[in-house]
Amino acid sequence: MNMTKMQPWRRGAWVGALTLGMLPVVAAPSGADLTQGDKLRAWSYYQARLTDPKEAGSSLALARSKVMVAGKPRPDLDYYFQMIYKNGNKSGTDGDPYVQELWARFKTGNGRLTVGQFKPPIGLERFTWDGSLDLILRTQATDRLIPNGKLKKAYVRDYGLQWNAAALDRRLHYYLSAQGGNGANSNPHGIAPLLGARAVWTVREGKRADKLPSRLTVGGAFSTRSARNLDFASALSGTRPLGYGAFSGRDTRWNLELAADEGPWRWRGEYFSGRFASDKAAVPSLNADGWYVQGCYQWNPKWATCLRYEAFDPNTGVVDKNDLHSTTLGMTYFRRGNDDKLMLNYVWQREGAGAARNEALIAQYQHRL
Repeated sequence: MNMTKMQPWRRGAWVGALTLGMLPVVAAPSGADLTQGDKLRAWSYYQARLTDPKEAGSSLALARSKVMVAGKPRPDLDYYFQMIYKNGNKSGTDGDPYVQELWARFKTGNGRLTVGQFKPPIGLERFTWDGSLDLILRTQATDRLIPNGKLKKAYVRDYGLQWNAAALDRRLHYYLSAQGGNGANSNPHGIAPLLGARAVWTVREGKRADKLPSRLTVGGAFSTRSARNLDFASALSGTRPLGYGAFSGRDTRWNLELAADEGPWRWRGEYFSGRFASDKAAVPSLNADGWYVQGCYQWNPKWATCLRYEAFDPNTGVVDKNDLHSTTLGMTYFRRGNDDKLMLNYVWQREGAGAARNEALIAQYQHRL
Protein backbone atom coordinates (compact mmCIF):
# COMPACT_ATOMS: atom_id res chain seq x y z
CA MET A 1 0.00 0.00 0.00
CA ASN A 2 1.39 3.39 -0.99
CA MET A 3 0.96 5.50 2.16
CA THR A 4 2.31 8.65 0.50
CA LYS A 5 -0.64 8.84 -1.90
CA MET A 6 -3.31 8.43 0.77
CA GLN A 7 -5.40 11.34 2.06
CA PRO A 8 -3.94 12.76 5.32
CA TRP A 9 -6.81 11.55 7.54
CA ARG A 10 -6.69 8.03 6.09
CA ARG A 11 -2.93 7.93 6.51
CA GLY A 12 -3.33 9.12 10.09
CA ALA A 13 -5.97 6.50 10.82
CA TRP A 14 -3.72 3.72 9.49
CA VAL A 15 -0.78 5.00 11.53
CA GLY A 16 -3.00 5.20 14.60
CA ALA A 17 -4.33 1.68 14.18
CA LEU A 18 -0.85 0.24 13.66
CA THR A 19 0.51 2.14 16.64
CA LEU A 20 -2.30 0.97 18.89
CA GLY A 21 -1.50 -2.60 17.93
CA MET A 22 2.12 -2.13 18.93
CA LEU A 23 1.68 -0.07 22.09
CA PRO A 24 0.75 -2.90 24.49
CA VAL A 25 3.97 -4.63 23.42
CA VAL A 26 6.42 -1.71 23.26
CA ALA A 27 5.08 0.28 25.61
CA ALA A 28 -5.78 10.64 28.46
CA PRO A 29 -4.85 13.66 27.73
CA SER A 30 -1.45 14.86 28.92
CA GLY A 31 -1.55 14.75 32.70
CA ALA A 32 -4.46 12.26 32.83
CA ASP A 33 -4.62 9.95 35.83
CA LEU A 34 -3.87 6.50 34.46
CA THR A 35 -4.17 4.54 37.70
CA GLN A 36 -5.59 1.31 36.34
CA GLY A 37 -2.26 -0.44 35.83
CA ASP A 38 -1.79 -2.05 32.45
CA LYS A 39 -5.53 -2.19 31.73
CA LEU A 40 -6.38 -0.69 28.35
CA ARG A 41 -8.96 2.06 28.79
CA ALA A 42 -11.25 3.33 26.04
CA TRP A 43 -13.97 5.96 26.28
CA SER A 44 -15.76 8.53 24.14
CA TYR A 45 -18.05 11.54 24.32
CA TYR A 46 -19.89 13.92 22.02
CA GLN A 47 -21.10 17.52 22.08
CA ALA A 48 -24.20 18.59 20.14
CA ARG A 49 -24.43 22.37 19.70
CA LEU A 50 -27.21 24.75 18.64
CA THR A 51 -26.13 28.27 17.61
CA ASP A 52 -28.70 31.03 17.10
CA PRO A 53 -27.07 34.33 15.98
CA LYS A 54 -29.19 37.46 16.11
CA GLU A 55 -28.39 38.46 12.52
CA ALA A 56 -28.44 35.02 10.84
CA GLY A 57 -30.20 31.67 10.82
CA SER A 58 -29.71 29.08 13.54
CA SER A 59 -27.60 25.98 13.00
CA LEU A 60 -27.21 22.59 14.66
CA ALA A 61 -23.79 20.94 14.70
CA LEU A 62 -21.89 17.98 16.03
CA ALA A 63 -19.31 20.18 17.73
CA ARG A 64 -17.08 17.26 18.76
CA SER A 65 -17.18 13.51 18.83
CA LYS A 66 -14.07 11.91 20.27
CA VAL A 67 -12.74 8.42 20.91
CA MET A 68 -9.83 8.01 23.33
CA VAL A 69 -7.64 5.05 24.25
CA ALA A 70 -5.07 5.08 27.05
CA GLY A 71 -2.92 2.60 28.91
CA LYS A 72 -0.01 2.17 31.29
CA PRO A 73 1.75 -1.12 30.60
CA ARG A 74 4.68 -0.27 32.90
CA PRO A 75 5.18 2.13 35.82
CA ASP A 76 7.55 4.18 33.67
CA LEU A 77 5.41 4.26 30.50
CA ASP A 78 1.93 5.39 29.50
CA TYR A 79 0.35 6.17 26.14
CA TYR A 80 -2.65 7.97 24.69
CA PHE A 81 -4.55 7.96 21.38
CA GLN A 82 -7.41 10.28 20.38
CA MET A 83 -9.52 10.60 17.25
CA ILE A 84 -12.05 13.32 16.49
CA TYR A 85 -14.97 13.75 14.11
CA LYS A 86 -17.19 16.82 13.83
CA ASN A 87 -19.63 18.25 11.34
CA GLY A 88 -21.88 21.25 10.76
CA ASN A 89 -19.44 23.77 12.28
CA LYS A 90 -18.79 25.70 9.03
CA SER A 91 -15.16 24.77 9.42
CA GLY A 92 -12.49 23.31 7.16
CA THR A 93 -12.19 20.40 9.59
CA ASP A 94 -15.83 19.31 9.18
CA GLY A 95 -16.70 15.89 7.83
CA ASP A 96 -13.34 14.10 8.20
CA PRO A 97 -12.16 11.85 11.04
CA TYR A 98 -8.63 12.70 12.17
CA VAL A 99 -6.03 11.41 14.57
CA GLN A 100 -5.86 14.36 16.96
CA GLU A 101 -3.35 13.11 19.53
CA LEU A 102 -1.01 10.14 19.60
CA TRP A 103 1.85 9.94 22.05
CA ALA A 104 3.87 7.78 24.42
CA ARG A 105 5.32 9.16 27.65
CA PHE A 106 8.39 7.71 29.35
CA LYS A 107 9.56 8.37 32.88
CA THR A 108 13.25 9.30 32.84
CA GLY A 109 15.11 10.49 35.90
CA ASN A 110 13.10 13.20 37.66
CA GLY A 111 10.86 13.95 34.69
CA ARG A 112 8.95 12.54 31.74
CA LEU A 113 9.66 12.51 28.02
CA THR A 114 6.67 12.63 25.66
CA VAL A 115 7.11 11.53 22.04
CA GLY A 116 4.43 11.87 19.37
CA GLN A 117 1.66 14.29 18.38
CA PHE A 118 0.48 16.67 21.12
CA LYS A 119 -0.28 20.31 21.98
CA PRO A 120 2.58 22.82 22.19
CA PRO A 121 2.89 23.78 25.87
CA ILE A 122 1.32 27.25 25.89
CA GLY A 123 -1.96 28.43 27.39
CA LEU A 124 -4.09 27.66 30.46
CA GLU A 125 -7.44 27.43 28.64
CA ARG A 126 -5.85 25.41 25.83
CA PHE A 127 -4.85 22.77 28.39
CA THR A 128 -8.31 22.67 29.93
CA TRP A 129 -10.14 19.62 28.61
CA ASP A 130 -12.93 20.83 26.31
CA GLY A 131 -15.43 18.67 28.22
CA SER A 132 -14.74 20.61 31.44
CA LEU A 133 -14.74 24.17 30.08
CA ASP A 134 -16.93 26.51 32.11
CA LEU A 135 -18.22 28.20 28.94
CA ILE A 136 -18.99 26.57 25.58
CA LEU A 137 -16.45 28.40 23.39
CA ARG A 138 -12.80 28.97 24.07
CA THR A 139 -11.70 32.59 23.90
CA GLN A 140 -10.59 34.25 20.67
CA ALA A 141 -7.15 34.88 22.19
CA THR A 142 -6.67 31.18 22.91
CA ASP A 143 -8.01 29.97 19.57
CA ARG A 144 -5.97 32.45 17.51
CA LEU A 145 -2.75 33.12 19.43
CA ILE A 146 -1.64 29.66 20.49
CA PRO A 147 1.19 28.55 18.14
CA ASN A 148 -0.93 26.49 15.71
CA GLY A 149 -4.26 28.22 16.21
CA LYS A 150 -6.47 28.07 13.12
CA LEU A 151 -3.85 26.28 11.01
CA LYS A 152 -5.76 24.14 8.49
CA LYS A 153 -6.28 20.54 9.69
CA ALA A 154 -3.69 20.97 12.45
CA TYR A 155 -6.07 20.80 15.45
CA VAL A 156 -3.36 22.89 17.19
CA ARG A 157 -1.21 19.77 17.73
CA ASP A 158 2.26 19.18 16.36
CA TYR A 159 4.81 16.36 16.10
CA GLY A 160 7.82 16.28 18.38
CA LEU A 161 9.31 15.80 21.83
CA GLN A 162 8.50 17.28 25.22
CA TRP A 163 10.26 17.10 28.58
CA ASN A 164 8.31 17.95 31.73
CA ALA A 165 9.28 17.79 35.38
CA ALA A 166 8.47 19.24 38.80
CA ALA A 167 10.63 21.03 41.34
CA LEU A 168 10.44 22.83 44.71
CA ASP A 169 8.32 20.20 46.45
CA ARG A 170 6.32 19.77 43.22
CA ARG A 171 4.93 23.29 43.45
CA LEU A 172 6.69 24.27 40.20
CA HIS A 173 5.88 22.32 37.02
CA TYR A 174 7.74 23.09 33.81
CA TYR A 175 7.60 21.89 30.19
CA LEU A 176 10.14 22.16 27.35
CA SER A 177 9.28 21.08 23.82
CA ALA A 178 10.69 20.87 20.29
CA GLN A 179 8.15 20.20 17.52
CA GLY A 180 8.01 20.27 13.74
CA GLY A 181 6.36 23.68 13.41
CA ASN A 182 3.91 22.84 10.59
CA GLY A 183 1.10 21.57 12.80
CA ALA A 184 -0.31 18.05 12.80
CA ASN A 185 -1.80 16.37 9.73
CA SER A 186 0.49 18.29 7.40
CA ASN A 187 3.56 17.51 5.34
CA PRO A 188 6.77 19.05 6.73
CA HIS A 189 8.53 21.47 4.41
CA GLY A 190 11.72 22.63 6.06
CA ILE A 191 10.42 24.75 8.92
CA ALA A 192 12.80 25.13 11.85
CA PRO A 193 11.55 23.49 15.07
CA LEU A 194 8.75 25.11 17.04
CA LEU A 195 10.36 25.58 20.46
CA GLY A 196 8.07 25.95 23.47
CA ALA A 197 8.36 26.39 27.22
CA ARG A 198 5.81 26.67 30.02
CA ALA A 199 6.10 26.99 33.81
CA VAL A 200 3.26 26.87 36.37
CA TRP A 201 3.75 27.76 40.04
CA THR A 202 1.25 26.58 42.68
CA VAL A 203 1.10 29.47 45.14
CA ARG A 204 -1.52 27.87 47.37
CA GLU A 205 -3.36 24.54 47.40
CA GLY A 206 -5.60 23.02 50.05
CA LYS A 207 -9.11 22.70 51.44
CA ARG A 208 -11.15 25.19 53.40
CA ALA A 209 -13.04 24.39 56.59
CA ASP A 210 -16.13 23.68 54.45
CA LYS A 211 -14.03 21.16 52.43
CA LEU A 212 -14.23 23.30 49.30
CA PRO A 213 -10.97 23.99 47.39
CA SER A 214 -8.60 26.88 47.98
CA ARG A 215 -6.04 26.99 45.19
CA LEU A 216 -4.02 29.63 43.33
CA THR A 217 -1.64 29.05 40.40
CA VAL A 218 0.25 31.46 38.16
CA GLY A 219 2.29 30.69 35.08
CA GLY A 220 3.83 31.78 31.83
CA ALA A 221 4.72 30.29 28.45
CA PHE A 222 6.75 31.11 25.35
CA SER A 223 7.14 29.73 21.83
CA THR A 224 9.17 30.64 18.77
CA ARG A 225 9.86 29.27 15.29
CA SER A 226 11.17 30.28 11.89
CA ALA A 227 8.00 30.01 9.83
CA ARG A 228 7.93 29.36 6.11
CA ASN A 229 4.77 29.92 4.04
CA LEU A 230 2.35 29.29 6.93
CA ASP A 231 -1.24 30.52 6.70
CA PHE A 232 -1.61 32.83 9.70
CA ALA A 233 -4.34 34.89 8.02
CA SER A 234 -7.05 32.53 9.26
CA ALA A 235 -6.01 33.31 12.85
CA LEU A 236 -5.15 37.00 12.33
CA SER A 237 -8.31 38.36 10.74
CA GLY A 238 -7.78 41.07 8.16
CA THR A 239 -4.15 40.20 7.43
CA ARG A 240 -4.63 38.16 4.25
CA PRO A 241 -4.31 41.26 2.02
CA LEU A 242 -1.01 41.96 3.81
CA GLY A 243 0.41 38.59 2.73
CA TYR A 244 -0.22 36.57 5.92
CA GLY A 245 -1.80 33.73 3.96
CA ALA A 246 1.78 32.55 3.32
CA PHE A 247 3.82 34.12 6.12
CA SER A 248 7.59 33.61 6.33
CA GLY A 249 9.72 34.94 9.15
CA ARG A 250 10.09 34.72 12.94
CA ASP A 251 6.87 33.85 14.81
CA THR A 252 7.10 34.39 18.58
CA ARG A 253 4.33 34.09 21.21
CA TRP A 254 4.11 34.88 24.95
CA ASN A 255 1.46 33.92 27.51
CA LEU A 256 0.67 34.72 31.15
CA GLU A 257 -1.94 32.78 33.12
CA LEU A 258 -3.71 32.85 36.48
CA ALA A 259 -6.18 30.39 38.00
CA ALA A 260 -7.85 30.70 41.42
CA ASP A 261 -10.41 28.42 43.06
CA GLU A 262 -11.84 29.66 46.34
CA GLY A 263 -14.82 27.76 47.68
CA PRO A 264 -17.68 27.99 45.16
CA TRP A 265 -15.79 30.55 43.03
CA ARG A 266 -13.53 29.81 40.05
CA TRP A 267 -11.46 32.59 38.47
CA ARG A 268 -9.40 32.38 35.28
CA GLY A 269 -7.41 34.93 33.32
CA GLU A 270 -4.81 34.98 30.53
CA TYR A 271 -2.86 37.40 28.39
CA PHE A 272 -1.42 36.48 24.96
CA SER A 273 1.01 38.41 22.78
CA GLY A 274 2.42 37.56 19.37
CA ARG A 275 5.20 39.10 17.31
CA PHE A 276 5.32 38.29 13.59
CA ALA A 277 8.62 39.51 12.12
CA SER A 278 8.37 39.06 8.36
CA ASP A 279 11.44 38.31 6.26
CA LYS A 280 9.71 39.48 3.05
CA ALA A 281 10.02 43.14 2.11
CA ALA A 282 6.48 43.18 0.72
CA VAL A 283 4.91 41.75 3.90
CA PRO A 284 4.85 44.03 6.98
CA SER A 285 5.72 42.79 10.46
CA LEU A 286 3.05 43.18 13.12
CA ASN A 287 2.06 42.49 16.73
CA ALA A 288 -1.14 40.85 17.97
CA ASP A 289 -2.54 40.42 21.47
CA GLY A 290 -5.55 39.25 23.43
CA TRP A 291 -6.75 38.59 26.95
CA TYR A 292 -9.71 37.47 29.04
CA VAL A 293 -11.01 37.47 32.61
CA GLN A 294 -13.57 34.87 33.67
CA GLY A 295 -15.43 34.14 36.91
CA CYS A 296 -17.77 31.27 37.79
CA TYR A 297 -19.95 30.54 40.81
CA GLN A 298 -20.94 26.95 41.61
CA TRP A 299 -24.34 27.29 43.30
CA ASN A 300 -24.51 23.59 44.11
CA PRO A 301 -23.35 20.33 42.47
CA LYS A 302 -26.00 20.75 39.74
CA TRP A 303 -25.81 24.42 38.75
CA ALA A 304 -23.09 26.96 37.88
CA THR A 305 -23.12 30.51 36.46
CA CYS A 306 -20.17 32.09 34.61
CA LEU A 307 -19.32 35.52 33.21
CA ARG A 308 -16.38 36.33 30.92
CA TYR A 309 -14.99 39.44 29.26
CA GLU A 310 -12.40 39.09 26.50
CA ALA A 311 -10.53 41.11 23.87
CA PHE A 312 -8.56 40.20 20.76
CA ASP A 313 -6.56 42.43 18.40
CA PRO A 314 -4.98 40.70 15.36
CA ASN A 315 -2.93 43.79 14.44
CA THR A 316 -2.23 46.30 17.19
CA GLY A 317 -1.02 48.85 14.62
CA VAL A 318 -4.53 49.51 13.27
CA VAL A 319 -8.06 49.93 14.62
CA ASP A 320 -10.65 48.17 12.49
CA LYS A 321 -13.57 45.75 12.55
CA ASN A 322 -11.27 42.86 13.44
CA ASP A 323 -10.60 44.26 16.93
CA LEU A 324 -13.05 42.25 19.03
CA HIS A 325 -14.46 42.66 22.54
CA SER A 326 -16.87 40.03 23.84
CA THR A 327 -18.93 39.36 26.95
CA THR A 328 -20.31 35.88 27.60
CA LEU A 329 -22.87 34.91 30.23
CA GLY A 330 -23.36 31.20 30.83
CA MET A 331 -25.42 28.76 32.87
CA THR A 332 -24.64 25.05 33.19
CA TYR A 333 -26.81 22.22 34.48
CA PHE A 334 -24.80 19.14 35.53
CA ARG A 335 -27.07 16.13 35.27
CA ARG A 336 -24.13 13.80 35.95
CA GLY A 337 -21.08 16.03 36.30
CA ASN A 338 -19.15 16.55 33.06
CA ASP A 339 -20.36 13.16 31.80
CA ASP A 340 -23.87 14.49 31.14
CA LYS A 341 -24.53 18.23 31.15
CA LEU A 342 -26.41 21.03 29.38
CA MET A 343 -24.88 24.47 28.81
CA LEU A 344 -26.57 27.71 27.74
CA ASN A 345 -24.48 30.79 26.78
CA TYR A 346 -25.32 34.25 25.50
CA VAL A 347 -22.53 36.16 23.71
CA TRP A 348 -22.35 39.92 23.09
CA GLN A 349 -19.56 40.89 20.68
CA ARG A 350 -18.45 44.41 19.74
CA GLU A 351 -16.12 45.27 16.85
CA GLY A 352 -13.47 48.00 17.10
CA ALA A 353 -14.48 50.08 14.07
CA GLY A 354 -18.03 51.30 13.75
CA ALA A 355 -19.00 49.72 17.10
CA ALA A 356 -20.87 46.95 15.29
CA ARG A 357 -22.56 44.47 17.63
CA ASN A 358 -23.10 40.76 17.14
CA GLU A 359 -25.09 38.62 19.55
CA ALA A 360 -25.70 34.89 19.68
CA LEU A 361 -27.42 32.32 21.86
CA ILE A 362 -25.54 29.02 22.07
CA ALA A 363 -26.76 25.78 23.66
CA GLN A 364 -24.72 22.60 24.01
CA TYR A 365 -25.46 19.13 25.29
CA GLN A 366 -22.51 16.90 26.28
CA HIS A 367 -22.67 13.18 26.94
CA ARG A 368 -20.01 10.62 27.73
CA LEU A 369 -20.73 7.25 26.15
